[in-house]
Parts: sequence; C-alpha cells; structure tokens
Amino acid sequence: MPDTKGLFRRAFAMLAPGGRLVVCSWLAKEGVDWWQRRWLLEPICREGRIPHLLCAPELSAEAEKAGLTAGEWLDLTDRVWRTWPIVAWRFVRRLVLSRCYRSFLLDSSRRNPVFSLTIARIWAAYWTGGMRYGLLRFTKHKQVQTKFRAVLGHPRQATAV
Repeated sequence: MPDTKGLFRRAFAMLAPGGRLVVCSWLAKEGVDWWQRRWLLEPICREGRIPHLLCAPELSAEAEKAGLTAGEWLDLTDRVWRTWPIVAWRFVRRLVLSRCYRSFLLDSSRRNPVFSLTIARIWAAYWTGGMRYGLLRFTKHKQVQTKFRAVLGHPRQATAV
C-alpha cells in the first residue's frame, strides 16, 4: 500500500455506515530486530517498491485516524510462509532449465530482475519472524441521524445520537 492514509480515507468515504473493510497485508513484526529491518525488511521494501512495512497495531492506528474501527487481526503467517520456499525452488529450477529466464535476469533493460533476490529475503524474513502476513478487519461506525429521522417523519425515532 503506497499511501496507507489515503487508502483508509478513501475506504471511509466509500463505505456505508456499518460497512467493513478487510485488508490482507505483509506486516513487520512488532519490535522487529535491527538486523531484520536493515538486511531483510528495508531491502524487501526497496526492491518491491513498497514505501514501508507497518506492524499490525500501526496499520490499525492509521485506519482509526481515518475514522474506521479496528477489529480483530489474524496472523496468517503460518499458513503462507511455506509458499516462499516453493517459489524459490521453482525460480531456481526455471533459471537452470530455461534460457529465457536467464536472459531476462541478465537483461539490463528490464526493471524487475532484482526481485529474484527479494524472493530469498521474503523467505528469510518469514523464517526469522521479522515479517508477518495478516488479515485485518475494519468497520465504519453505524451513525444514527435523529434530525433526519424527525424531519422525514420516521416512525421509530432514536433517542441517542
């Protein structure tokens, strides 16, 4: 998410009262170690063109600043980290077997060959616990507007705002 604040502001504007937003995202571990940040997370962000990785409480705080209520968050890391050794193995296999892959990786006019290093970094970040994958749920408050109900002659007027 390049613009986290903008994302949550737009979601708040688009959601109906009571509406929900679910975000699945790469996250940094709370209290990530300095070496994990320097050698894994920062390069992942730079190579993947991601501004930064927030931890779950930081992401929730951004949503709450935009007016959303943060609900539960599920840590799905144990379910997804195993995909990265598979991705790495398949990439290496294709690199060995396919001249097309090798030429793409060595072609200086291509923009994304650096992502091949990122595959190993993501795997290492999950393996060392520095990176998490989470599902977070946010809700826009239901707002009772008693003034409009009274004006429109709503049969059941609320007493609380």
